[in-house]
Amino acid sequence: MSDIEALLEELRSLPATRASSARDIEALLAGVKSAAGRWADVLYEIHESAQGLVGPRAEAALEVA
Repeated sequence: MSDIEALLEELRSLPATRASSARDIEALLAGVKSAAGRWADVLYEIHESAQGLVGPRAEAALEVA
């Protein structure tokens, strides 16, 4: 499974319902934090592999992402 597929699976596993307690919110934030960290890792790897292969606009777009 690729990193992106694993990230999508992690995002799909997050509950779609409203949190009803502080404990629910803490658990949801932990899951979101994990997914955000994974997404940052994926973007970093894409950015690193794209250097020298894409033009300045794509490079800037990856930097902003």
